[in-house]
Amino acid sequence: MGVRLTNDILTEPLLLTTAILFTLIVGFTAGIYPSVLLSAKSTIDLFKSKLSNSNHGLGLRRMLVGFQFLLLIGLASSTIFVNQQLHFIQEKDLGYIQEGVISINVGSADLYQKMKNN
Repeated sequence: MGVRLTNDILTEPLLLTTAILFTLIVGFTAGIYPSVLLSAKSTIDLFKSKLSNSNHGLGLRRMLVGFQFLLLIGLASSTIFVNQQLHFIQEKDLGYIQEGVISINVGSADLYQKMKNN
């Protein structure tokens, strides 16, 4: 069939740029929450470690951890499934000997119909 699956992320500038941008956005977003939380407290409270007595944001934190866990399970399951499908496609017996196939480029639909009828 002549179809090749390749991993050309390093040679495709758009894919590489998108991956780098996505990584930077996720990293920036992940760093915003702790910085905003810490900047809301005074410096003296930070050194006295009075942050642990606060229950502010505990529900949000639990919800985010639960969401991350669900996302992890979904991505891991999808990766395993796709890997098994690719392995199946590569190892499946096609039912014919590939070396014995002749491919003829007919070029037009009229010529194809003539060859098909004969």
